[in-house]
Amino acid sequence: MKRIPVFFLLLLVLFQWSPVLAEEAEDPVVIRIGAFSYPRSLVEFTMHIAADQNGVYWEVLEPEEKEAIRDAVAEQIVGIGIIENKLQELGKHDFTPEEQELIRANAQSQYDASWQQLYRYATEQGVKITEKEVSEWLDSMGYTLDMFRMSLEAAERQFRMFDLFCDSFSPTDDEIDAYYLENYVEPDREKYENNIALYEQDVFLSGSESFFTPAGYRLVKWVVVPYPKEVETKARPINIRFTLEEAEVTAAFNALAAARRRWRISTI
Repeated sequence: MKRIPVFFLLLLVLFQWSPVLAEEAEDPVVIRIGAFSYPRSLVEFTMHIAADQNGVYWEVLEPEEKEAIRDAVAEQIVGIGIIENKLQELGKHDFTPEEQELIRANAQSQYDASWQQLYRYATEQGVKITEKEVSEWLDSMGYTLDMFRMSLEAAERQFRMFDLFCDSFSPTDDEIDAYYLENYVEPDREKYENNIALYEQDVFLSGSESFFTPAGYRLVKWVVVPYPKEVETKARPINIRFTLEEAEVTAAFNALAAARRRWRISTI
């Protein structure tokens, strides 16, 4: 539980909630950073999503694991609250109508892609599901068009902060390698090195990405073995004959198509 997926934290944490809306929904504000407030429901939902993206269910986590996720989510929200307040102070928080339109178009594209992916997966698994049920399931999980729009807005605000304050920062290759090893490879090494069963469950069954492959799965990816000479000798004339026959079939179909076109023209 050391690495919370930043993408999903950004996707689900970076919402704008006003205290008025939170009170109207009887959803108390639990984090308030300057002019921006975040209700309990958002924090709880984000913690559950973070657990799911780590390949476990929230209900089966140990208390200390839940606490680690809770702390990470709270830290992310505080950081985003600081960003939003600073951008508002600088007059860089809002979007122009043109930017809003572009964000809406991108959000629609992302939503449509998610919808198609879910529908295709369900049908490939033999699940009978209607288009309406796909949309309802996405909505129930929080994957709404507004969510995609808000996540894109949040990402854009983060990029604005980078442009404003990080343009002079140029990490070296060694620093990038060290960051990658520390934040991606090492956590997965600790998680999977002595637990092949968990690696198989997360990577092969759940489709999660791992940045470390435990011993036993470090196999040779490509093995190039030359054909025996006798196989090459026999295969070459077969390939030539197949190519010639394929060309003859193509020519026959082309002639048939041309004849059909002439027949249509003559009957009009």
